[in-house]
Formats: sequence, structure tokens, C-alpha cells
Amino acid sequence: MSAQDDPGDKRQPEEPHTGVLKIKPRIGKVTLISMDHIILAEANDHYIKLYYMCAAKMLQIDYRSSMKKLHKKLPPTSFRRLNRSYIVNDYQLNSFEEETHSFLTNCGEIIKLRRRLGIRRI
Repeated sequence: MSAQDDPGDKRQPEEPHTGVLKIKPRIGKVTLISMDHIILAEANDHYIKLYYMCAAKMLQIDYRSSMKKLHKKLPPTSFRRLNRSYIVNDYQLNSFEEETHSFLTNCGEIIKLRRRLGIRRI
């Protein structure tokens, strides 16, 4: 039985993949971010740090949510969850540097990860 079938369940159904993500940051007004512009999401306790492109610049925003909720809102064709702490947009990343644990974005920005990914060589 789903959340929609149970009359006692007060949860809202998940939003469909609309192409736009509504973000309510810690401080400020609701921000609309195109899913195509999202680069990476990083978990930080009960907050998510979202890196995204705006006018050829990389910006970041912190907002309260869980990685599980965010991952359900993102289209699975372009977003991949690496581990408990990171979700990446495959179309926005150029390469990953194992020694420095950092991503190089398509716009030339470098994002250094807080945690190791645990990538194994086969």
C-alpha cells in the first residue's frame, strides 16, 4: 500500500521530474534551479550543499533536506549517487582526480571532496 492509498498517511507524494528544482535556503527566498545546471550535491549533516552553474559561474547553496529526498527528485538518466554523501550530474563533470579527490567541471572549476569515495581499481 502506497502513501496515496493510506488515508492516515500525511506524506505528500513525490514531485515528478520537472526540470526545475525549488530550493529554500537557510536564509533567503525560494530559488529555482534548472536541473541541467546542477553539478553536484554534497551531504553535510542535515543540510545539502548544492553546486550549480549560473551565468557561466559556479555557485553553491545550502538547504535543509536529505540526500534520499533530493535523489528522488532528480532524473536518474543524468544523476548518479556515488555514496551516502554525494550525488553528481554526469553531464556537468569532466573528470575525477583520484590523488586530490576532486572533480573538474565542464566550465573548468575544481570541486574538492570532503570524503574519499572509496573507488576500487579492478
